[in-house]
Amino acid sequence: MRKLILLLSFVFTGIVCFATIIPTLSNPGNPRTEAITRFASMKMKEVEKCLGRKLSFSEKVAIKLTQWKIRKKGAAWFEKKAADKGKTALLFGIAGLVFLLIPVPYLGGLISIASIVLALVLGYQAKKANPKDKNAKAAIILGWVGVGLIIAAFILVIAIIASLGGGWG
Repeated sequence: MRKLILLLSFVFTGIVCFATIIPTLSNPGNPRTEAITRFASMKMKEVEKCLGRKLSFSEKVAIKLTQWKIRKKGAAWFEKKAADKGKTALLFGIAGLVFLLIPVPYLGGLISIASIVLALVLGYQAKKANPKDKNAKAAIILGWVGVGLIIAAFILVIAIIASLGGGWG
């Protein structure tokens, strides 16, 4: 399954398996989109040759399903899907900061930690896919601000508990 994910990531980042001579176009397209459309037209034997091994039945089904989606919705749909990660990461970053304001520790704290982690992970993935994505950059900043606020809250709680306790005995 890891190799299948690796294959699909190669396809989506524009790496092709065969060296070919491509005629110059008057209007060159997006190389990532061209790689996706090329993957959509590959035969299963070509995919196996690229991987250097035989594919299992479930991997073949997954590849055929992905090729069908590319043919049906077009390569631009996959490009748009990558752009949506930045927006999703930004929403998680905002939600993480909002949930920090909820005074119930188990509800607000756990949800905010999960939201902040998701904002950071999705933000870095979206930034890797498109370095100019402003939503991804904002999500990363909000995520790190949230991490800083959580650390500050833990330090504050520990300081309050230490000042109220008066000692161990």
